Amino acid sequence: MVIKKERDFWRTMAVFAIVGATGLSVVACVNPSDRDGVSVGPVMHEVTFDTGDGGSPVKSELVKHGKYGRKPNDNPEKGGYDFRGWFVAADSTEIFDFDRTAITGTTTIHAKWKAEGNLIVTFVYGNGIPDREAEVAKNVAVAEPDDNPSRTGYSIEDWYEDRDFTGKYNFDSTVTEDITLYANWKKVDYTINVTDGTGGKDSSVNPSTANYMDTVTLIPGTADEGYEFDSWITEPTDLAIAAGNTFTMPAESVTVKAIWKEIKSDAGITIDFEDIKDELGDKEITGPTFSMTGDPGTITVEGKYDKVQWIYDGKEVPPETVAQDGDKITLTLTSAIYGEKLGTLYLTLKVEVDGKSYSKTVTFTVTL
Repeated sequence: MVIKKERDFWRTMAVFAIVGATGLSVVACVNPSDRDGVSVGPVMHEVTFDTGDGGSPVKSELVKHGKYGRKPNDNPEKGGYDFRGWFVAADSTEIFDFDRTAITGTTTIHAKWKAEGNLIVTFVYGNGIPDREAEVAKNVAVAEPDDNPSRTGYSIEDWYEDRDFTGKYNFDSTVTEDITLYANWKKVDYTINVTDGTGGKDSSVNPSTANYMDTVTLIPGTADEGYEFDSWITEPTDLAIAAGNTFTMPAESVTVKAIWKEIKSDAGITIDFEDIKDELGDKEITGPTFSMTGDPGTITVEGKYDKVQWIYDGKEVPPETVAQDGDKITLTLTSAIYGEKLGTLYLTLKVEVDGKSYSKTVTFTVTL
């Protein structure tokens, strides 16, 4: 092991000798140990200083991993420009902090310039949004930004000369020194428009405006006779209306519509008769007609049939629900047929004519 260490030591010295002879410079040592895990020195990183086109060069330095770089003693120069300082990127407003930024890899620090005699106006947006800068000639007004970044639910009320927003900046005034302006963000008031569908009126919301992420409470209006409140629908956003008629305000104005449903007699039964007509309207069946009338709901089948049966849940309906008057056979839809079941249920009509059987399954809906 001692022999190997000596061999590696002289190999390392040979590398430095070659580097010195050729005028090359070592910029980083990124291998802190040899293959046997024996330490050969600290990791070093190159720190370079980019002065841009026309800027005088600044010598790079090697910095031990985790340590801090040294700010150059002399500022670079560039004809017709004033040096502003060292920044983390060429297009950044963030000044590189030599005292607090540990070097953990190859690093480039950038010089920023301004035309000689010009001034810098810094626009501070806050809320995690990068600052922006404008360079203006002395004694010239700076333009108010017209392409501000977006912030959900907020808009910029105005620009101020202080962080406490006590003094608005006058963009008609001329700039005589470097200044910093601060954006004052205000919550946007969005409008809630409430309408009613058929069957109700006077639904509302109070207040009629809200801010992004506010909880909004809707107030159902008055139902017309034979109707009751059902639900809400929203436009343009499909908002989720929670229990208690509340929703969370999006970052846009919305229209909310109250939906009213008709109260059906005898638990709200509805049947599509057109489909029945289509199937039973065969030429072999004489003059079938169908209607739903009365309270509770009834279905009347009229025609010269040899036999008429109503089947529910695999069984013929109770006889007391069926009445016949000549060619008219009327079924009364009551709980005697469907019991306590709710929702979409199925009823089958079977008829026989001249020895031929016809059937149609129809649906009806039972609601409370």
